[in-house]
Amino acid sequence: MESCTFQHKCYNVHIGNQFLREPSMNANVVDVRNTFSEYLNRASYQGQRIVIERRGKPVAALVSMEDLELLKALEDQADVKAAKKARKEKGEVSLERVKARLRMK
Repeated sequence: MESCTFQHKCYNVHIGNQFLREPSMNANVVDVRNTFSEYLNRASYQGQRIVIERRGKPVAALVSMEDLELLKALEDQADVKAAKKARKEKGEVSLERVKARLRMK
């Protein structure tokens, strides 16, 4: 597995053999709605991940922008890996051929 490190304002996150982070907390959607600014501050300033539940089931999460950026970086990393794998597959079609099929210059 590939390994990379991202700096977070509250902790280091290492992707690979280790994954260190602040623990997440669960909160009922009614509580979150009634005290949204408190939960927003926990996520944005303390780096806490809040799992929002409806009727005891997780439905969404409130995370810091740093965590969102980390998630995007992980998605990008997975996309690059998938693209490299796809390029190795047989039946490759050149860009010129695709353009010709679409009647593009």
